[in-house]
Amino acid sequence: MNFWINFGLIALLAIYWLFGRRIQRGLSAPTRASRTNQPTVSVVVAARNEARRIGALLNDLALQGYPRELLEIIVIDDSSTDTTAEIVTQHSDTGVRLIQLEHTPPGWSPKKFALQKGIEASTGEIILTTDADCRVGPRWIEGMVAGFDDSVGLVAGFSRISKKETSSRAAAAWEGLDFFALLSAAAGTLNKGMPMSVTGQNLAYRREAWEQVGGFEAIHHRPSGDDMLMMQLIAHRTDWQCHFHLLPDSFVSTRACESVRELIHQRLRWASNASSGIFMPWPFLTYLVTAWLLALAQVTLILTLPFNPSWAVTTVALWSVKTWMDYRVLALAARRFDTTDLLRHMPLWVTTVPFYTTAIGAFGPLGRFTWKGRKFSASARIGEPATSS
Repeated sequence: MNFWINFGLIALLAIYWLFGRRIQRGLSAPTRASRTNQPTVSVVVAARNEARRIGALLNDLALQGYPRELLEIIVIDDSSTDTTAEIVTQHSDTGVRLIQLEHTPPGWSPKKFALQKGIEASTGEIILTTDADCRVGPRWIEGMVAGFDDSVGLVAGFSRISKKETSSRAAAAWEGLDFFALLSAAAGTLNKGMPMSVTGQNLAYRREAWEQVGGFEAIHHRPSGDDMLMMQLIAHRTDWQCHFHLLPDSFVSTRACESVRELIHQRLRWASNASSGIFMPWPFLTYLVTAWLLALAQVTLILTLPFNPSWAVTTVALWSVKTWMDYRVLALAARRFDTTDLLRHMPLWVTTVPFYTTAIGAFGPLGRFTWKGRKFSASARIGEPATSS
């Protein structure tokens, strides 16, 4: 029995190592040269109850260096109960256009419906999305557009928890490093032809590619995944290439969750996409299963060690090798994305993330979560109400 357990652990580590090497090669890829022509761009932002934050984003967008005649900014107010719409209206003199939604049709994810309506009302060749609580630099649009060439249909961008928050709060630092680890894996694998995940905080795609997959229709019932599932559709149902952009001008910052409860519900929302395997290629599912099984093995060994002292060597070896593998990837990513400040939080992260991964991975695809004051079922299907009030 001990032989087969050790053999299984070695096999999992070998698969994990192979994925890690692929991530590293993708992160080492050269930055794409900037395109010379400038297409029309539509920045589309879905917002719900973001009165405290959306003004800062709109100020950032007003300072963009991209030609104004080639740019439109559309904000979709997703039935906010605060003053989000009023704040957006105050920025109308900078060219911001407001679309207000009163309700979401049954069976639709509210955010996907908001984005669907916003994109349908837009005219740009390139659709560029971010979240209302994000901050962007003055060359953000220019930076993201530079990632497109004639073969690219989708460009994913880097996002991080703001450095101010990660340097002042332990919870924000943990979240910042964990989010950074997720995006590092997404960046490395996408740039090696293995699309796994992206974030809607910094995402651009061609209107033509979006239309080819039918917009959000195929995934409209999923509570989450307006970013990752859309990327999977474009990558696997069209001939367009997908690319993770490494140009610093394209980077975005976002806020940390304000409470542990908000963080848990956010990650449950993200994990809910794991049950939509029909949109995921087998390498992605293999990576998810491998990472979860390794986390489960780490937790099981450490919790049962007092009752099975003979497993001490295996426990120490597994935790040490897994930590070494993660550090190699994150150290390279930190240099590439200029986020070396996050690495000092690794001791806390590596000792806690296996417990978090085990729990979220187990309950995310099956559970329920709250998002923007709405309750969602991760198992919602076409024809069923996606939310409840």
